[in-house]
Amino acid sequence: QEKNGWNWIVSQNQKAVVMTGNSWKASYLSYSVTKNTVLELDFTLIKQGEIFGIGLSEDPDVNHLKLRVFQLGGTQVAWSINNQAQASIGTTRRYTIKVGEQYTGKMKYLVLVNDDDTYEKAESRYSNIHIYEEVHTERPIKSPTRSPTRKPTYPPTESPIETNPPTRKRFFSFLVALRLIQTKYDPEGIPGQDLGGKFVISAKSKAITLNGNLWKAFPIDYVVTKATVIELDFSIIKNGEIFGIALSELKDSKKLEDRLVQLGGTQNWGLMKERKTGLGERRHYKIKVGEYFSGRMKYLVLVNDHDYGDKDAISKFENISIYDDILTASPTENRKERSTSAPTHLPSSIPTKPPFRNLNSDLPTQMTYFSFLVKSTLIQPKRRPEGTPGQDLVGGIFISENSKAATLKGNAWKAFPLEYDVTKATIIEFDFSVVEKGEVFGIALSEANTLSQLRNRIIKLGGWQKKFWYYW
Repeated sequence: QEKNGWNWIVSQNQKAVVMTGNSWKASYLSYSVTKNTVLELDFTLIKQGEIFGIGLSEDPDVNHLKLRVFQLGGTQVAWSINNQAQASIGTTRRYTIKVGEQYTGKMKYLVLVNDDDTYEKAESRYSNIHIYEEVHTERPIKSPTRSPTRKPTYPPTESPIETNPPTRKRFFSFLVALRLIQTKYDPEGIPGQDLGGKFVISAKSKAITLNGNLWKAFPIDYVVTKATVIELDFSIIKNGEIFGIALSELKDSKKLEDRLVQLGGTQNWGLMKERKTGLGERRHYKIKVGEYFSGRMKYLVLVNDHDYGDKDAISKFENISIYDDILTASPTENRKERSTSAPTHLPSSIPTKPPFRNLNSDLPTQMTYFSFLVKSTLIQPKRRPEGTPGQDLVGGIFISENSKAATLKGNAWKAFPLEYDVTKATIIEFDFSVVEKGEVFGIALSEANTLSQLRNRIIKLGGWQKKFWYYW
């Protein structure tokens, strides 16, 4: 079903993906669907196509997906499960899909469909995807001979922790490299530090409130590089000694002293690199942890330390996202020495904000296009890049908000239309970074978008494959 040359573009906040052309994407996911499983999302139909849908599946085969994908729109009616209201062009619709009423079992993929075999012009946006278990609690039957008892009320300063039981079982969730991680068990405590208290997960699983003296570790497998960032919102409701967040190899407080980025508290401990949050304050953090340490980490650790006194510190961690911020990472390590006479930046005549729109806005038609300079003239293609036939197989291209950087992921070969006469004086100048190793990284100017032609045009910049390429 998937055809070459079409992209999916992830928004800067990593919560939305725009699909174009004829795209069927299966993202690896291990999840056991029960009768209580619910799938929530926002869906926007930008340009009409044949089939739009989402589902969980054991197998990405198209015949199997007919029994797993919930159709959300498109001209080809009733291709798959068609029990949802169909979206119309230019509108955003919120869906709450009770997946467990249709099928159950161990699923391996989250599947997104943007099907348009005929014209390959369809476009859609999936955002705020959330998978969870909805567990209904039975309410006790009131006796008609008894008057209802009133529940005690608490001022906000006395009881900031939720007192009403949740209507569904809640698991803390956070983003790791664009994947939503939902913990299916209670976090582990750091030995010798996690001494007592309680924690509460918000209704949408995106926030956790810690109360007492808690050091909680969530299992995670992530390789920290120089580009790794932790982004979150943090609040202090009642002050304590140490508040912080960390990625660590071990559940060891001695190791954590070199891993924990302190966010607040009366006691200085850990990495004092960020501005502290004050009592009653809510602060957004974007922490470049890759500047402090690197390596394979096994735990995400949240600290709400209060050893002395009442031991009743309260803090709230929200919207945690861990990712490699490739677009803002310093490329100096991968950059060759430049001539001092060559320009090192874009000329001041170029607008700082491109006329093309980006994906950060909720407007469904907004898009970001890659821009580059040709003879000091800013080129901003008004159509998406073409894929090289037979080579552009999986992955995609991610464009920075200012349009000056393009990140390729997977097995992507992208060609931007350009007319230029190359002479002996022609130069290409740019910054280049390798984040994950691959076979071939390169750049070219070419007459044709074919592998046979590109073999003699691509200037190889990295990768372990050498024999096939002329310039390396």
